[in-house]
Amino acid sequence: MKFVTDLKKYAYAPAVAGNRKSVRNRKTEFRMKRTLCIIAAMVCCALFVTAREQLTNIPTIYIDTENHAPINGKEDYVKGTVTVMSSDENECATALAMGIRGRGNSTWNMPKKPFRIKFDSKTNFLGLKAKAKSWVLLANYADKTLLRNAMAFEISKFMGFEFTPSIKFVDVVLNDKYLGNYMVSDQVEVNKNRVPVEEQEPTDVTEPDITGGYLLEIDGFADGEPVWFKTPRDMKVTIKYPKDDEINQQQRQYISDFICDFEERLFSDNYTDPETGYRALVDEKSLIDWYIACELTGNSDSFWSTYIYKKRNDGHICFGPLWDFDIAFNNDNRLGNAVNLMMRDAAHEPKTWIHRMWKDDWFRTAVNRRWTELMKEGLREHLLDKADEYAQLIDASQKMNFNTWKILPNQVYLEVKLFPTYGEGVEYLKWYIDARCDVLTESFAETDPALKNVEFDVTQQYLIRHSSGLYLSESNGKCVLGHEDEASLIQFENVEAESYVYGMHSSSGSYLASDQGWMFEFHSDLSSPYSHFAVERSPEAGSVLIKNIGRDRYLGTDDNNRGGGIYTDKSGTDVKHYWRLETLPESGVGSIRDVSGRIVADGGLISLKGAYATDIKVFSISGELLVSGPGSVVMNPGAKGVFIVVAADAAGRRYHAKLIIR
Repeated sequence: MKFVTDLKKYAYAPAVAGNRKSVRNRKTEFRMKRTLCIIAAMVCCALFVTAREQLTNIPTIYIDTENHAPINGKEDYVKGTVTVMSSDENECATALAMGIRGRGNSTWNMPKKPFRIKFDSKTNFLGLKAKAKSWVLLANYADKTLLRNAMAFEISKFMGFEFTPSIKFVDVVLNDKYLGNYMVSDQVEVNKNRVPVEEQEPTDVTEPDITGGYLLEIDGFADGEPVWFKTPRDMKVTIKYPKDDEINQQQRQYISDFICDFEERLFSDNYTDPETGYRALVDEKSLIDWYIACELTGNSDSFWSTYIYKKRNDGHICFGPLWDFDIAFNNDNRLGNAVNLMMRDAAHEPKTWIHRMWKDDWFRTAVNRRWTELMKEGLREHLLDKADEYAQLIDASQKMNFNTWKILPNQVYLEVKLFPTYGEGVEYLKWYIDARCDVLTESFAETDPALKNVEFDVTQQYLIRHSSGLYLSESNGKCVLGHEDEASLIQFENVEAESYVYGMHSSSGSYLASDQGWMFEFHSDLSSPYSHFAVERSPEAGSVLIKNIGRDRYLGTDDNNRGGGIYTDKSGTDVKHYWRLETLPESGVGSIRDVSGRIVADGGLISLKGAYATDIKVFSISGELLVSGPGSVVMNPGAKGVFIVVAADAAGRRYHAKLIIR
């Protein structure tokens, strides 16, 4: 309906003497009538639209049900037609026969309802890629930017998921009543240009046909679905395809057995083995990309609802497609401000699988490498640009939407922050994306074993010196602090290839191990995880943290005395857990113990590796300064014994080493 306001008859008369009061009255009358006309137009637009025209710059969808029948549920389709008005002729349509019903779980209970449309025949609705009958209309009522689902799908496209749901922003009018801004998207289903798996027949009961395709959802609501199963670790899984009225018992058994086998491998003792562990049954790229998307979006439902699928003659499950992000991007107050939270810890249950995967060094390294790659490729900048682009695209539509739904400053669901204007909400979304990228860059790097764990020569023997200056020693089978001449010679032995897990073999032939309590001892068993260790970088340059795998705790001690016990502590956050690995002195002049690897000795010449030393000092063990100077220093040819070297570079960084000359 067009509202044309003729204002000519309210033109002002000349302001001459004697008629100023009349002019003022006419001005007041004009303003009142103009205001009433505008209000009437907005109210009518917000409630009823009878003329079939494009309301804003994006397509307008007119839905007419038979006899204006209401859409009251999610089970039965209501018959009707769809008409699309658009400036793009390829998007236009007239009276397409269809059925419409409600959709969604919590979103169906909101005032602005989401819908599913099923056309009588397949169509490339709005010119979108898939030719299909079923399409969805997402209301985005809980997301006042109206953009969060679209931004998640941009992440999916950028990462290269096999299927990313299409989107088209539209204005929707139902039975002549304007409903607001909606997002049209694909129904998540098996179809050409949708979930890319093979279709099955109800008669498929043997291999290879029975091996695929399947579409599944790890689904917190699965027990309300017609076809679902539960794994031994209580993961509920809905079988989305084959459809519940077509799937046969053999197909149900095949796919449930496959998923349970995956889970069994994931929790086996050798789960990190790429050939026999869980990785043998999963598409690694989709798994890593899916997890990164969970963290980048901060989706609190990441593990409550996860789509996976399996193709025919392919022994791997794929993760995806991404779906349902209206309470993501810091929009779930049950988590509070989640910009610094990791979803593997903070998201809603079940987190059973992701907790186990995160313990795998390969997984953590793969996540960081892929994230670093995505940042270099410009994912952050792409998302920020897209947020601006989408916000500009729907600007006129969002104004009409929030004129109808006057909710911008009000709490309607789980919003973390409320904003009086639409633009402020979009800026907050952009701030979150930018800040989240920084958080993940730091967090993924900190937890990447390839960066966090220290690599060293497993053929070398080490003395392990505590921050107190005493050494890790063996006394009557116990692990204690001792003087340098009492220190155990430790050699690290690979336990798991590419996993930075080692046994610590002493010169007595025993292995360091947790007593499964608080203390450490030496014994002959390397098979137990209580005998396995990882060596990580500490916050103090040149020092390391030594983590016991079985106890998931770090070596440390409060005792600074000879004979003091060495125990486990979970955090490993202070100097009582800091150790230095010192190599054994070799015969000859200038053997150096320096974990930083920066101070070098070439004969009697001492210098900094790869940098100019602004100052180098050499002290006797008693603290007497023997020689000093910039660049490099030369020891007296007759010098023998143990010396302390202190060096500094141009940036002010200081290095220490012990020099042994024999």
